[in-house]
Amino acid sequence: MRRKGAPPESGEGGRADYLAGGVSKAQGGSVNGKVKYIEVNYKYRLAEAYVIQTAIRPMKHIATDYAILSTDGVLIIDKGFSWDGASGPAVDTKSMIRPSLLHDCLYRLMKDGLLSLKWRKAADKEFRRIYIEDAQGWKKCVAPIRAWWLFRGVRDFGRSSAVRSKPVILEAP
Repeated sequence: MRRKGAPPESGEGGRADYLAGGVSKAQGGSVNGKVKYIEVNYKYRLAEAYVIQTAIRPMKHIATDYAILSTDGVLIIDKGFSWDGASGPAVDTKSMIRPSLLHDCLYRLMKDGLLSLKWRKAADKEFRRIYIEDAQGWKKCVAPIRAWWLFRGVRDFGRSSAVRSKPVILEAP
């Protein structure tokens, strides 16, 4: 079984089959037909890999094309990972970059069915902890209060972002 996001092997459709002699619709490719795509809305893309110790301790090591989460809680987010920053009424500031990166990556692992939803509350707490750590200047004074409101927001409204769902595949033209 190939690692998620790795180039396809021959017979799986895509680049490897084209180089080996062509892609057919039976292999999952679309030859001179409609383009199939999924809409994504990201604000940020990681310029280099980022490593952080978390309180999330999965039963087994998780490795994807965008992150690795070890059983001892070390999360490595790969260069190129894209995320949308603060959601809802939260305002994107520099102190929201790191917490939203961690939170979005952990939620994506849950949405992909790789990390159990039982870790959702711990992921939300990690978001709050890092937000408080990253608050600067006068915001240090109000960080615990804002962090509480942000935490309530992800607890009360974030579940749908962590629950596995089938993507809507669109076609063009």
